[in-house]
Amino acid sequence: MAKAGLDALFFEAPSNMTWLTGYEGWSFYVHQGILVFHDADPIRWERNQDTNGERRTVWMPDCQILPH
Repeated sequence: MAKAGLDALFFEAPSNMTWLTGYEGWSFYVHQGILVFHDADPIRWERNQDTNGERRTVWMPDCQILPH
């Protein structure tokens, strides 16, 4: 990312999100994604009703899981 001059990447494909976080939800038909930064921890953006399941299965702290 640094070599390409990118500050962040946004992933929205379910397979990429599962690989990055470990969460395998069935909400691929709604808006969701992961912001990955080269100098900070990633942020997961998910619909509110999926955040509880996600908090129990991903390695990320709660403050990095943002509901919409």
